[in-house]
Amino acid sequence: MENQKRRAPSGPKMGICDRCHEEKLVRTIKVREATVMDGAATYGTVIKHICEDCSSKKKNDKNDIPAPSAQALKNLKKSMKKLLR
Repeated sequence: MENQKRRAPSGPKMGICDRCHEEKLVRTIKVREATVMDGAATYGTVIKHICEDCSSKKKNDKNDIPAPSAQALKNLKKSMKKLLR
């Protein structure tokens, strides 16, 4: 396992978006899909190319993490003190 190298995530590349069908900078995203045909369901992973405008807003706003409240910080400090005992 030590000899295996991890790949760095690739950056956006020029391509055609699968949602808006325009040529833009796209990222490759793996999506789990379920298909039902003749009463039988199949599950699989599909690779899609999505541009930044069409990607979900939740993934785009990774840096917009709200600051914890004073009560949340107080509770965190309490739990850390218990763990250190």
